[in-house]
Amino acid sequence: MKDNIIITELNNVSLFMCMKDNQIDCLDYYKDSDIGSIYVGMVDNVVKNINGAFVRYQKDMIGYLDFREIHPDCILNRDYREAPVIRQGDLVLVQIANDAIKMKQPKLTCNISISGRYLAITLGKKGLGSSRKISESRKEQLMSDLTAYIDGGYDRYLKDHGVVIRTEAGKEDVSFDDITAEFNELKSQMDDMLSVSQTRVKYTIIHKQTDVDIVNEKILKMVHYMESHQAADYEIISDSIPLYNKISEELDYDIKLWTDETPMSVLFGISKKLDELTGRKVWLKSGGFLIIEHTEALEVIDVNSGKNISKKNIVSQINLEAVDEAFRQIRLRNLSGMILIDLINIDNDEDKNHIINRIKRLCVKDPIKTTFIDITGLGIVEITRKKSGQSLKELLTS
Repeated sequence: MKDNIIITELNNVSLFMCMKDNQIDCLDYYKDSDIGSIYVGMVDNVVKNINGAFVRYQKDMIGYLDFREIHPDCILNRDYREAPVIRQGDLVLVQIANDAIKMKQPKLTCNISISGRYLAITLGKKGLGSSRKISESRKEQLMSDLTAYIDGGYDRYLKDHGVVIRTEAGKEDVSFDDITAEFNELKSQMDDMLSVSQTRVKYTIIHKQTDVDIVNEKILKMVHYMESHQAADYEIISDSIPLYNKISEELDYDIKLWTDETPMSVLFGISKKLDELTGRKVWLKSGGFLIIEHTEALEVIDVNSGKNISKKNIVSQINLEAVDEAFRQIRLRNLSGMILIDLINIDNDEDKNHIINRIKRLCVKDPIKTTFIDITGLGIVEITRKKSGQSLKELLTS
């Protein structure tokens, strides 16, 4: 079956999927969300023993702001640098970093970030950075040219702000003029937001991402995935008329509306594949399987042989296959926090080192920051993965 980017809706969730070899290989989703919105909030309560404050950014909405996420330019009612301690009643410019999840309030940050197609500008994270998906030669050239451009026109700007070169800028047909034009536009937007916020009262919304902006971000992610995996001949298909109209009318993508008699979800087996991504058991081609369990403290992935393992090297083969599939499941399910992978017994150092090297490579490939910690004496892999929104199961069942 031909590779495709599938865009559909399920339970009021917009789903964006890269389908390769009739398998979901990349997945992102969007449900009505306030992530990215910027408000003038007021500190409701300071809680020193958890190193944070609760900020009311709407009359009926409170979020958590970590002390480490405070930026002096975002304290609006006084000069924070003169007395760098957050106080109850302070007016503070905050951005929604994560939506509320279960009993937890939304996570807020003063490291305000705004993005374009080629760049992102952030308060609090200083210097120039780049997407890991850009080739080294292109990255070096862009980093050098953009540093010279910014330093030449805006003295000390990179000492007070962070600028990230996004994956789209890595394409050879993107001109440097396009990139610098976007930098000037984003810089102007950031300057305007900081200036305007000084004159606004509490609960004022300063910036809100539009649905079109968010949909564009999701499609770009799918396109980048396809291109990085050498999938040149693919179509973008949607069976959602509202999404199709939004994309075809307001975004620059060649998209096809699904009109066949057989529903797209049936032909591509989407519902079944999503059930597998929210279920406990995942089969491996070798006949082994994974059991994925969620607890309040951590995620646990148990590797089982599923059959006789008397063949030579079968344990090593199952472990390597299990590690690959575990990381695929982690990425597609958007699991986060502490994650343990309980491998089948590893008998020798050579196999252990082989597995560790494989895990480290998979951590680097994950677009969300994922860190390998260790393999314990009992053969349990310990990794951590940064929180990035809800897990797939939480989103589809909330």
